[in-house]
Amino acid sequence: MPCLSLSSLILPEALILTLLLVGILGCRIPVDPELLVSDFRFSPEAFDSFTGTTSLRYTLKRPATTTIRIIAPGKSGSVVMTLFEELKESRGLHQHTWLGDTEEGYFAPAGEYLGELEVEGECYQAVVRVYHR
Repeated sequence: MPCLSLSSLILPEALILTLLLVGILGCRIPVDPELLVSDFRFSPEAFDSFTGTTSLRYTLKRPATTTIRIIAPGKSGSVVMTLFEELKESRGLHQHTWLGDTEEGYFAPAGEYLGELEVEGECYQAVVRVYHR
């Protein structure tokens, strides 16, 4: 019987991406109904990085140490920007801005990106779209 690879299975692209990211970054997607993080999302969900910004918003149910990365799904899960690592945050609503830039200081190319919030080994993800007029 031939070996199966992710590319040979008929799976939704988002699921394949999640499986790759969990393997690459080593964090797990939470399955507990009592999640530590709620309402994780970008606002706005699409923006022109030449003229605007977007914010990652979420609520922590208790104090925790967090890391936020912006990941380019089309590049095998490569990290485009690390907004911060190991930030100690309080319980409650949080908001962090992404300018649409890369670690190298350039504008990120147009396309879809994942915002990933890592909290105590668990990953929460949201999609944002960057466009250029």
